Amino acid sequence: MSENEYVQPPRREKQENYVQPPHRRRSEDYVQPPHRRRNEDYVQPPSQQTYTTSQDYSEATEPYQGYFDTPRVGITFYLNGYLFIMLALIFTSEDTLFVKGILTAYTLWSNYTYSWYADYRRFINGMFTWLFLPFQGVKAASASSSLVNFQKAHVSNGFLGGYNVTTTTDFSKHILFFVIVTIVVEAIKFLITIPIAFITIFTHRSTIKKYTLAASNSQF
Repeated sequence: MSENEYVQPPRREKQENYVQPPHRRRSEDYVQPPHRRRNEDYVQPPSQQTYTTSQDYSEATEPYQGYFDTPRVGITFYLNGYLFIMLALIFTSEDTLFVKGILTAYTLWSNYTYSWYADYRRFINGMFTWLFLPFQGVKAASASSSLVNFQKAHVSNGFLGGYNVTTTTDFSKHILFFVIVTIVVEAIKFLITIPIAFITIFTHRSTIKKYTLAASNSQF
């Protein structure tokens, strides 16, 4: 054999005894877990709520929106010393009918707002509550008159000597004292009420809101 002749080596045969391993299969006994589902008995908690303050609640549910939109009350609610004295001064004055009409309208308007302000002050029971009590002069005069002893003493000779003393109550002096105290107290209140009633015309809406808030807070 010459050197130029090439002899191909024999092919390497696959070993006849070689057994190819089986492909890895999922075990037949394997059970796939079920998908996770929401428990039917599960109850979703309610969403978080934001609770407003009593002031926000009162503003959101404010039932009185208009200037004259206030609760209905009896006519006695608006009767007070300020109203009677103002009307008495108006109708006894020498002003013209037109001026009296203007003053009467102002008196009714200011008395309306003042009556609600006075009732609000009585409700919260703040300082000087007695000033806003209607006809406080009459009550003060009645209490003062009951403490004063106006009596007349009559002295007469006894049948067997000595003196007999009899006393009687002088009701005229009680009445006069009652009238004087009433006039003085109501006059003082009237002078104080005049500027307050004027201011309440401009603060009426604010007064009603404060009154509503105070009333709602007192229910809790």
